[in-house]
Amino acid sequence: RTFALRYARGIAGTTALWLLLLLVPLPIRYVGYVVAILLDLSVPRWAVAGGKTQAFHVAHITERYGLFTLIVLGESLLAATIAMKGSFEHGITVPLLLISAAVLVSAFAVWWMYFDFVDGRALMSNNRVAFQWGYGHLLVFASIGAMGGGAQGDESGDDR
Repeated sequence: RTFALRYARGIAGTTALWLLLLLVPLPIRYVGYVVAILLDLSVPRWAVAGGKTQAFHVAHITERYGLFTLIVLGESLLAATIAMKGSFEHGITVPLLLISAAVLVSAFAVWWMYFDFVDGRALMSNNRVAFQWGYGHLLVFASIGAMGGGAQGDESGDDR
């Protein structure tokens, strides 16, 4: 109960802050964005600190992070595929085929590395490690998204 109430209050508070930032003039608003992001990221840690026991189910959390990884990977592959299809309409070249193969192999490698080497056992050791594991996934998601965006390149077809 303590965890849930703290979490609800924290999310409600940061949501109100985001809405209030719409009324702040632009140069100052950027500082507010940084403050709001830091507060948003600190809500889970604050909520967990209020409880006496671990407030999350390890298997559920690892499953959700894995599913989100699959979604981001799929979106990245879709973006790259659409870009490659558009480029192929201008003519198939050897460099374009190599880029397509590299994107596909990279996606398979990311899939393999994530699901073979990333597991949730670290979540059971303590909350500090669990938060590092969870927030570390922001880098995983950003990296996979950048991989797809980099493969997408310029959609005009001029970057061949």
